Parts: sequence; structure tokens; C-alpha cells
Amino acid sequence: MSIEYEGKFERGEIDPFNGWTPGKEAKKKRQKLRGKYVALHKAADQFIEERSQANQTTKDNYRRHLDMLEDQLGRTMPVTEIMEKDIREFCFRDDLAPATQASYLRHLKVFFKWMHEKEILKEDLAADIKPPKVPQKIAGKTISREGLDEVFKAFDKFYKEQKEKGYVTKPHQMRLWFKPMINTMYYCGLRASEAVNLKWSDIDLEGNPNDPEDLGQIRITNSDDNTTKSGKERVIPIKEPLKPWLVQWHKKQGEPSDGYAFPSSTGLNKYQGMSAGSLSRSFKKFVKKAEGVPNSVTLHGLRHSCATDLLRKRVPIHIVQKIMGHSSIDVTQIYEHLGRFRDQKAVSIEELYQFYKEKEPNLLRSTLRWRVYELNDKGILSRVKRGVYRLGAEVREWKPERSKELRTIDSKLRKEFPYLTFCIWSTKWLLNFTQHLPTKYFTLVDTERDTEESIFYYLQNTRKDSGVFLKPSRDEVQKYLGSSENLLVIRPLISQSPLMTVNEVQVPKLEKMMVDLVADEVLFDAFQGKELKTICSNIVDKYDVNISTLKRYAQRRNKWDGVKQYLKETNEQILS
Repeated sequence: MSIEYEGKFERGEIDPFNGWTPGKEAKKKRQKLRGKYVALHKAADQFIEERSQANQTTKDNYRRHLDMLEDQLGRTMPVTEIMEKDIREFCFRDDLAPATQASYLRHLKVFFKWMHEKEILKEDLAADIKPPKVPQKIAGKTISREGLDEVFKAFDKFYKEQKEKGYVTKPHQMRLWFKPMINTMYYCGLRASEAVNLKWSDIDLEGNPNDPEDLGQIRITNSDDNTTKSGKERVIPIKEPLKPWLVQWHKKQGEPSDGYAFPSSTGLNKYQGMSAGSLSRSFKKFVKKAEGVPNSVTLHGLRHSCATDLLRKRVPIHIVQKIMGHSSIDVTQIYEHLGRFRDQKAVSIEELYQFYKEKEPNLLRSTLRWRVYELNDKGILSRVKRGVYRLGAEVREWKPERSKELRTIDSKLRKEFPYLTFCIWSTKWLLNFTQHLPTKYFTLVDTERDTEESIFYYLQNTRKDSGVFLKPSRDEVQKYLGSSENLLVIRPLISQSPLMTVNEVQVPKLEKMMVDLVADEVLFDAFQGKELKTICSNIVDKYDVNISTLKRYAQRRNKWDGVKQYLKETNEQILS
């Protein structure tokens, strides 16, 4: 900034000796953007009111984001005084995860675009602000054939119950297209837009009678309704497991030669297609109901699964590229890692080096380091410890359930202390890992140092009971925390604590919880001894623990030796 002002001074544009100040310079910039004088809270109210096409949940999300913006800039701040810098400072706080930053910016972009269109502002201040890069966890979106069968079981169970209750009485109410359509996407690697626009005229179910391996093909073409992402048309061979599904569905449809292969959700009009959004929501509905299938699985994950499966079966990568319609073979190579190392719990840097050396004999190790960095960024690999990685597909993410009480506390604190860094969790979360069931539980709020008393008095005043404790003593722990319900404990948040964001709320990672259980023996008295060994063992067995993160945080608390001892007694291999 000082260099910019020096340049203006040399050009004679400013004179600091005759009343010029940086503040006046900023005001001058704001004047250039001046449109209608409207207070921020009034603009926000009008914006929400005019979103008549949005559902209440969407309106509430906009209201929450704009309320936070008002808290930061002031409710009566004239919108013409807001600068791009203000938006950036609001959205790109260091304590926010990239996905949360992107969410903040996405909501504000719509708001500022609306103000520009209404001529409240002369410029769209957020137009040139780019969202942060959110790592693509491709592997977590994929699904195995066994997993897909579980989705179909959930589908069958749902409609069986619906029929028994009398809610479903007609065939077109049962999403009969679901199984054949999802199988087609799984075995052919179709994008959602390609699946909903697929016509019977693009499907050849006959194949070559002189070639027993030719079971037919599906042509993905560009049309007025759909253009492929790469702009290239392609032909996909029909696989043997898919053929019966398509033949049976074709017969049910009356063996048409034209029209949509998968018509609108009712299936009554072959010339009316369904939307990609409707298809995605239907799939996600039954993924959530399926046993043992992660909620991270998506409709587009069927496409990822197809590419991975082809490469596992040693189909040449250039053939896979053509089937998937990838514009670059680099995209296809992402799935090659999933296929090669899927059955391994971990892969060393040396194994990755040999994997690449097969194709690039002159590969430098420095190049490999950059490549591993990119794979980690894309979610293909996740770091376990130095030089050891776990395949992204094997990542078992832990996402705790937030009770209504926790959500209420979090909402109150964020509203009262919008710039404060804190995390909130409950000892009930430990039930997933304990051998015995504790009789009582309590909630913890870990907050920045020197803010504990402010949080303590605020929560004490807003709660009807007096069950709020600030760094409780041993006597208080034994007297109250083991015998009462609905208690809150306020503690200092150790700097650089491993935190994560779940639905825009900061909660501790498993690494932090493990270390805290070891470090705070008095507070977590009910979870010590053999119970703590069981907890550590179950956490490592069920979920991925980043040893580097665990060690770094434990060392900050001077408890690495204690944590390491528990791991050696239960899961020594993770330290090897």
C-alpha cells in the first residue's frame, strides 16, 4: 500500500502536506461507487423479501449470512461505503475452512449482484472475487458394486413399506426407472446430464451377432438438449451385467425405438425427460438409507466408480479415456491410482515412485513430490505420516452428530461473539468408542485464551440452571460432573488445536479429543485406565487418525509420551 501511495505522490496525485490522508483516499474510492444511499440492514431486508422463489431454508441461510455481515460492518453502514476489501475480510477469515469461506462468498455474491442490478450500487463489488479452492475428495464419492446393492436394498425396503401403508398404489409412483438407470450410469460412467438425455435411438441392444463379446453399445451424442462436457461424442460398450437390466427395461417401456430411455419420474411420457437435479436427489435419498454406505457417495460418484473399475480390470488407460470422454489423459490417471492401490491400507512414497517409473523411467523424485502434493490436494491420497499415505477411497471420515442443545449453544455464541474462535463438543460422542456406558455426560466449550470468563458469564446468564463451570476443580468434577445432567464446561482452547468444520460449526478432530483425554485426567476421570485404551484402540480401528497431527498437538500439551504409550499398547503398528 505504501508503494502505491509513493507512486501517487511522485506523480503529483496526492499531497500529504496539504491535508491528504489514507482515510480521505479510501473515502474518495468509496465515493466512486456511490449509488443510492441505503443502509446495509435495509438492503438485506429488501433482498430477502424479494427472494419469493426461494424456499424458507434458503431464505434463512441468506439471512444468517447477512446478519453476520451486519455484525461485522454495522447494521446502518451505507452499502455505498462497502468496499471489496470488506467482503474479502468477511469471507476469507483464517479460522474458516475453505468450504465455509466458499459458502460465505457464494451467498454474498448473490446479494451484491442483486444490489448492482437494482442500481443500489454502481458496481458489483463481489464479481471479481474468486472462491477458495476446495479440495475434491473424489475417492469418498465412489461406491462399490456391493455398496450399490445396499442402495437398491434400501430402495426395495422403502417402497415395500410405502405399499404396506397404502401410500403407493400405482406403478408410476414407485420410481421403476431407478435401478436400470442407476445401473446404466454405474456401468457406463455417464454424467447425470447424459443419463437424463439418453434416447432409445442412441442405444443398440443387438450388438454384433458374429461376435459373442459384442453385447451392444450406447452412443453419447451432442444435441440441442445436451452437450457433452468435453464436446466430444463417444461410444460405450454395454457390459454383460448391464445388458439384462436394459433389455428388461426396454420391454417394460413397450420396446420403443425413440423417446427418452428414462422418461420423467412418472415414466408415463417417453418424450418428457427428468431433470438431473431430481435424479441426484432420488439417488442421495436412498444412499442415506443404505446400510454401510457413506453419505459422501454422490450420483457423480457412479462415474468415478466406473473409471476406477475399468482400470482395476487392466483396461488400457487410453481406452478408459475414450469411454469416459475425458478431454485429457491426466484426468483419467487420477482413477488409475484408485485402481492400483485400492486393496492396500497404505502406500509408501517409494511404491508411488515405482508406480510412476513404470511409465516414466526418467522421473525425478522432485517431480514425484509435486505429484504427491497434487494427489493429496485432490483427495486421492491422504497423509498418514511422513512418507506414508492412505488411498483416498479408504478414508473413513468422522463426523459427529450435533444435538439440538449443542446447536443452540453454538448459535448463541456465534451471535454474541462473531469473531471468536471456539469449538464445542460433548462427551456423548465418546459412546462410539467406549466399552462401558457412562451414566452422565457434559458439554465442553473450548475458547480462545483470555475469553473464558466472558463466555462463562454469558452462558451462566443465558441458562436457566447454574450448571456452567470454568476450569472445574477435582472436587467439582467428582461432585457435579458425574452426577448431574446438562452441564457445561468452559476451557481454554490450545493454540493450533486440530479442529474441523461440520455444517459451519467448529468441532474438535479426533486427534484433539484423544490428546485431551490423556492430558486432562481430572476432567475426564470416567474415561481413564482401561477405558481410555479401549477408546484409543476403537478410534484408530474405525477412523483415520493423522499421526503427524496427533503428535504435533500432543507435543504442544507435553503429552506425546503418554499418548504414544496408549497407542503402543493397542495399535503399535500405526506408529511403525
